[in-house]
Amino acid sequence: MSRNSLPSSPSLPAKTPPGRSTRKASANNASCLPGVGTWCSMVKRIPIGARVPTDPRARQVADALAADPADPRTLAEFAVHVAASPRTLARLFVSQTGLGFGQWRTQARLAASLPLLAAGLPVARIAGRVGYGTPSAYVAAFRRAVGIPPGRYFSG
Repeated sequence: MSRNSLPSSPSLPAKTPPGRSTRKASANNASCLPGVGTWCSMVKRIPIGARVPTDPRARQVADALAADPADPRTLAEFAVHVAASPRTLARLFVSQTGLGFGQWRTQARLAASLPLLAAGLPVARIAGRVGYGTPSAYVAAFRRAVGIPPGRYFSG
């Protein structure tokens, strides 16, 4: 993933049931997150993530979180940085991404965690790198989005 922006349609790889082919046509691989390697071409996809806002103020926030998913600033703190009120910034995220800021941030963090999971980093390290205070908070968010914990996601 580019450090300057989130992908326009992020996705999470899904396990394929045993006995089913996972090979996809190359056109389907175009939406793979950059940097996750060849495994992306061998799995089905589950949508994860959120659209990137187009308003310059909200886009500055999105870019900051893409560069550092662990950035702890609140919506109000980001609002001061981009010269907008917290309410305006919150409305921009809902109107342009379909998600509230908190939901959007969670999706961005989960999308940022995918290459780290694919690289085999321990869940405890991934959690801190993408902004979760504890590994259990990351595992809970991942489980809500995907249905299984991240530690089991790539296991056979």
